[in-house]
Amino acid sequence: MAQISSRWLLRGGIGQYQLTNTEALVMLALLDHVGKDGVAWRTQTDLARDLRVSRQWVNKAQSRLRARGMLIEHEPGRQGRATRYRFGDTANLKLVNSDDMSTPLNMSTLRGKSNVIDMSTHIAGGKKISGQ
Repeated sequence: MAQISSRWLLRGGIGQYQLTNTEALVMLALLDHVGKDGVAWRTQTDLARDLRVSRQWVNKAQSRLRARGMLIEHEPGRQGRATRYRFGDTANLKLVNSDDMSTPLNMSTLRGKSNVIDMSTHIAGGKKISGQ
């Protein structure tokens, strides 16, 4: 029985479970705030500020992580106090295919389909940028 760890996430867990950037960042931020008892807590407001995303994005990410079994609510939050979480067992995680979840962008599908613009000829701040 192996619990989720930052090492597990960074060595394949993010890709295997197709976590969005926000979900991965929320997991890593919570893993960074784990106590000796194995319980993590950080308010959504603090997570949003630290990760430079909206509180709504943090809330959605936490909901999706709970649905997968990655986050397990240990103690519910209340006014002025963060929800306390334990991390799931890697053997019991679920792949969640939900219409409201965005599919991670695969850069190989964009190869040859994008336009590259030479910005060296554009004017920035009233001065022409010279080519390199």
